Amino acid sequence: MNQVGYDYATFGNHEFDYGMDVALSLLEKSNAKYLSCNFTDLKENKPVADAYAMETFGSLKVAFVGVSTPETFTKSTPTYFQDAEGNYIYGFCEGGNGQDLYNAVQGAVDAAVKEGADVVIALGHCGIDEQSSPWTSREIIANTTGLDAFIDGHSHSTIPGETVKDKSGNDVVLTSTGTKLANIGKMTITAEGQVSTELVNGYTEVDAETDAFVKNIQAQYEDKLNEVVAKSDVDLVVMDPATGNRLIRNQETNLGNLCADAYRTVLGADIAFVNGGGIRADIPAGDITYGQVIAVHPFGNTACVVEATGQEIADALEMTARSTPGENGGFLQVSGLKYTIDLNIASSVKLDDKSMFVAVEGLRRVKNIQVLNQAGEYEPLDLEKTYKLASHNYMLKSGGDGINMFMDNKVLQDEVMIDNQVLITYVRDSLKGVVGDAYANPYGEGRITITDMPYTDVHEGQFFYEPVKFVDGQGYMEGIGDGLFAPNQTLNRAMVATVLYRMAGTPEVTSTSNFSDVVPGSYYENAVAWAAAEGITLGYGDQTFRPLRDISRQEMTTMFYRYAKSAGLDVSKAADLSSFTDGAKASPYAQDAMKWAVAVGLIQGMGDNTLQPLRLSTRGQFATVIYRFFNSQVEINLMATSDVHGQVYATDYTADYSASGTHYQGLTRVATFVKQQREAYENTFLVDCGDLVQGTPLTYYYAFNQPQEDDPAMKALRMMGYDMFVPGNHEFNYGMTILQRQLGYLTSDATETEHSVAVGCANYLDSTKQDEGTTDWSTWNDYAPYQLYDYNGVTVAVMGIGNPNIPKWDVPANWEGIDFANVIETYKHYEQEMTEKADLIVLASHSGIDSDAQSDFIRQLVSETNTIDLVFTGHEHRNGITQIANSDGNEIPVFSLSTKAAVVGQAIVTYDKIAGTYTVDAKNVPMFARDENRKWQPLYEADPDLEAALKPYETATWQDYMLQPIGKATGNFSAANLGAAPSAFVDLVNKVQIWGAYDRTGENTPDNEEDDTPAQLSITAPLTSGNAENLIPEGDIVLGDMFKLYRYENWFYQITMSGKEVRTWLEYSASKVQIRDDGTVNIQGGLTYYDVIYGEGFSYVIDPAQPQGSRIVSMTYHGEEVADDAEFTVVINNYRYNGGGDYVKYLNEHGCDFKANDESRIIYSTQYDMIQGEDKGQARNLLADYIREAGEISPSIDSTWSILLPN
Repeated sequence: MNQVGYDYATFGNHEFDYGMDVALSLLEKSNAKYLSCNFTDLKENKPVADAYAMETFGSLKVAFVGVSTPETFTKSTPTYFQDAEGNYIYGFCEGGNGQDLYNAVQGAVDAAVKEGADVVIALGHCGIDEQSSPWTSREIIANTTGLDAFIDGHSHSTIPGETVKDKSGNDVVLTSTGTKLANIGKMTITAEGQVSTELVNGYTEVDAETDAFVKNIQAQYEDKLNEVVAKSDVDLVVMDPATGNRLIRNQETNLGNLCADAYRTVLGADIAFVNGGGIRADIPAGDITYGQVIAVHPFGNTACVVEATGQEIADALEMTARSTPGENGGFLQVSGLKYTIDLNIASSVKLDDKSMFVAVEGLRRVKNIQVLNQAGEYEPLDLEKTYKLASHNYMLKSGGDGINMFMDNKVLQDEVMIDNQVLITYVRDSLKGVVGDAYANPYGEGRITITDMPYTDVHEGQFFYEPVKFVDGQGYMEGIGDGLFAPNQTLNRAMVATVLYRMAGTPEVTSTSNFSDVVPGSYYENAVAWAAAEGITLGYGDQTFRPLRDISRQEMTTMFYRYAKSAGLDVSKAADLSSFTDGAKASPYAQDAMKWAVAVGLIQGMGDNTLQPLRLSTRGQFATVIYRFFNSQVEINLMATSDVHGQVYATDYTADYSASGTHYQGLTRVATFVKQQREAYENTFLVDCGDLVQGTPLTYYYAFNQPQEDDPAMKALRMMGYDMFVPGNHEFNYGMTILQRQLGYLTSDATETEHSVAVGCANYLDSTKQDEGTTDWSTWNDYAPYQLYDYNGVTVAVMGIGNPNIPKWDVPANWEGIDFANVIETYKHYEQEMTEKADLIVLASHSGIDSDAQSDFIRQLVSETNTIDLVFTGHEHRNGITQIANSDGNEIPVFSLSTKAAVVGQAIVTYDKIAGTYTVDAKNVPMFARDENRKWQPLYEADPDLEAALKPYETATWQDYMLQPIGKATGNFSAANLGAAPSAFVDLVNKVQIWGAYDRTGENTPDNEEDDTPAQLSITAPLTSGNAENLIPEGDIVLGDMFKLYRYENWFYQITMSGKEVRTWLEYSASKVQIRDDGTVNIQGGLTYYDVIYGEGFSYVIDPAQPQGSRIVSMTYHGEEVADDAEFTVVINNYRYNGGGDYVKYLNEHGCDFKANDESRIIYSTQYDMIQGEDKGQARNLLADYIREAGEISPSIDSTWSILLPN
């Protein structure tokens, strides 16, 4: 290190392998400064080394904080840190379950910052392995603040650069180079203090001076290291030859066996241990050199033999198997011993604050421990017997790896030979110098079995396989010995009582049962007394319990039913047993129990549609019932989208054709997320809550221009496997003919690549069946009012609710055949029926929450019932989850789903079939996010299957429609400053509205001369979907540009309005004007609901400083102030005239008699021009026709309205 020129280092556990004196000498011998904020001299009560050091690079001060792992106690030799009496005289701030270490690090960081550090880097030897908890680098970062980066070691992990959140939520860079110079870490710190890391490898150049220095050292020992001491016919491994992963620390290997055999044979012991962390290198087949043996055993440990009890040996195995299948340097390679590690059982080993063994507090995961006897046969380990145990001083005398149970035992042979010499002696003398085929298998000979199934008579594929693992792991049931579970053996009454007693937590029993045949002191005595006291067993009329009597399926079920009842669970659920051919054979006393057990899925019959209640129960069946009881939770992933508005393909239609498919929004990206969720969850549900088919050129073009083709939006739903679709209000924009065609395709039979999708709109009734004063609940198109879905025995009812406000926004022809029922009445009509059939009720609705009582009814509906479990809703384009209290006061999650495939609402419901309760993890999952430059980026790639299927639709939309030329612009039509001042863009729309909303030819309504005159005024909002640059740039204009100018498929009315009505309309618009602190204009609620009025000679002034309702301080027509009784002809779109945006509501609240969609006011409607398949009267088509007719348009601002701004 001195030769290379290291600047700083910290203490790792192996610095102490040669004793404390050697470790401390590094402080003097090393040119690199050793740092450690937590290595302390307990006698002197002071740190051994400086906690941190500071370096200045330019104007930047960088602090390096040393952190040493408290695992050093057990990963080196514990006695090196103790005095002669065994008292610890050195420490590593190991107490407080990690808190003492966190405090030490925090203290060093704070001190460095106080001294002026701009950047703080931890230089640690802590690692990330689970066994190193609570002292891992990730845990240190998570429990401190102020670190910018953490350079780590110890676990040999390769981490180029990982971001870990600190205690305050700030990002800290974690990096680690692996082991043995496989990588060199490179950290870059910018002048602003930003840290980045990378790992450099593959370097081939050699520093000549350093190379010569190292070779000089090697030359001094070269002859000895190259001396051949033995031979091996096989590869002896530490690493897995198949994967390259390390094996020695978590499973048996042939080299581990060889090393353990060497200790047992050379020292003449019954059993030998070698810790996996003490075996460091492979030995390839061929000559074995002295250097290779030293590489295997580099620590110079010395061989010992102690007396050890079977119990101590079992504890040591339990201690070192606690991390399996994770790595542990203390993992024991063995000789003269066989054992099984049951991964089904979590470790219950208790450690002290120095990671030393204290006790096994629960079930043991090490089982079937067998010892090789003198006859060469394996026999069970005798816990009370004393054995001769061989290993080395680190393990037996010093408590290495926390194995402290042998430290005070009688030593039979004390440090008689160094570890590498033990191995050489064994191979030379016992193996005649050659390691042969006995060690050929790199994975050993089966001394250590690692399994999650410890019983040889239980196999995968059997119905009780997982249940047996579960009951064994929980300690509810045990095997019968010899590695057998006996799953097909019958069950007796004592066993059932005992298992139920264990399930209850073996509560204290203060009395005995009154049964005459319960044997005092028997294994089941307390269990039976408890079961009798709890009413779980009643015994027989002769005061006997008959503990050894085999138990029938109905008896077992009845005891289980009574157990559940005594535990306070709801046992009221009841199935109809007549579905089984022998259901009536259940005895009267067992009827309720069997009905309950079938209803909650504990009993599922025998596979031949029989229950066989009188048949004897087996151990495997009972284990299965227990497993189902404790694993009765079913996870259901409910997902929803809404208001996609045609954003099916990932395209921004205001951009160029070249960018098609690259947009960050689209169902093609949602499809990828949905596929991932279906891979992760067995039970999924997906619904779209409406407003799907309107909003982009793609969906518009195929609705009106390609009626012979399958609708692309509906195709997307079918290919993505949506379960339900709820029509939104914009589904009706195109008329009933188009909607019926789209829904007919959506619900058509499934194909290999497409699913049939149910339509949900329970409140849309068949209008042909309605009589005055009564409600016929026959639904429109005979759609089911709700759907039932079964998820592993949990039934979910999903009711679709359509928005009843369609008549307010669309003309009667567009919703012909539908009677819009009251939503709350609709739900309550089906409420009892659904609660009887379903465990959960979900609403999927196209509505708001509570902003408009007519259309946004969810809050009222949820609050008036206690049966709705969650709600997905759209329409408002909001993004969030609102908790609404139901009639019982319970909070129900109501999802508001954003528009344009921006989010997927997701409710992960965990339903407990036994308890009848559930939890909901509710979140709206974003499909895109901003990058570091604040630009939106997709979080999911487009699904290639869906993208490929939609590509022909997308291509045709552009080439056959969007790119068709319609005229020229002599200048740029800008969207800048909309709402704050008149614009050429808004004036253009208003001019087109006036131009289009009268009978220009005299052909549409030839008998009505009133509609032959253009209107005086026009009302519009800036309904653009374009950007803040140019909506129409100078030059050629194509049809696709119209989608930038006008988002919606509106049409226009020419109506009559009074001067007061026009002024009041403007007052509502002016109420949305706000002046920011910087003097600029903000339109509250967005431009979509902010109307401006245009007309030749018409002008008005808004003063935002005035109270709302008095902000129109001037409104003139041809220079004259407009009187309240003045009459105007005005063009307005259908959405506004039908009440959209609440302008009509505002007028009526402020002294105007203005009815929505009042036919008596209508002079002309552009619907007269809407010919099926051409849609000529629609806003965008009128814009296109206006431009075609003009040939060339120029940007001009003719409006004279203004907003008074503060000086």
